[in-house]
Amino acid sequence: MIAAMAQWEREEIADRVAASVPIRAKLGKSLGGAAPFGYRKGEAKRFVPDPKEASVRRLMLELFSEHKRVRTVARLLNEAGHRTRNGSKFTNTTVERLLQDPTAKGMRRANYTKSLGDKKRWEIKPEKDWVWSEVEPIVSEELWNQCNLILAERKNGKTPSRRPTHLFTNIVHCHSGQKMYVPSNTPKYVCYKCRNKIRLVIWKEFFKSSSKAFFSRQKRLRDASRKPTKP
Repeated sequence: MIAAMAQWEREEIADRVAASVPIRAKLGKSLGGAAPFGYRKGEAKRFVPDPKEASVRRLMLELFSEHKRVRTVARLLNEAGHRTRNGSKFTNTTVERLLQDPTAKGMRRANYTKSLGDKKRWEIKPEKDWVWSEVEPIVSEELWNQCNLILAERKNGKTPSRRPTHLFTNIVHCHSGQKMYVPSNTPKYVCYKCRNKIRLVIWKEFFKSSSKAFFSRQKRLRDASRKPTKP
């Protein structure tokens, strides 16, 4: 009898806690757990952008809108020296999860998962049970929607087209030591760490002048070797 009463009491407590979750979420109160990457808990435990992490989160979406590949974004972030909150390198799974998180566009989603027990996976609840609240956005809704549209197309089997290859990609290095790339929206080599930029035409002119000087020197050496020496 005592064991049965204890079991009933545990179930009652669990039901009351579960019922309080959507109410607390609608009131904007904390439901426990850490804030998503890019945010921290401010006054009244509400999410506010973290000065350091928010810039990385914004850069993540900007890179994905340019390169359209999760693996490329993870590599560029790691090469630029950025790390996750626990100091680990960014992985494809982490980047994809953060790209899909709507908190970045200013919409916090709560009460959308439930635990299936100890050491078991979490399950997504029906959308009617989700609770939405507004937070300060990190990126525009347009950029977030653009990135998630690309992800949706990839899941439907549509792969992004191959990006054009520039002559000095992976060769040009910034003064910070990072490699420089050419995004699709600018005719410049860009360092994603310090945002330093060099125009493409400068490197083309440098390559032309260097090549011309090299071949002229080779021609002069070849002509000099053919001239007969004086006795």
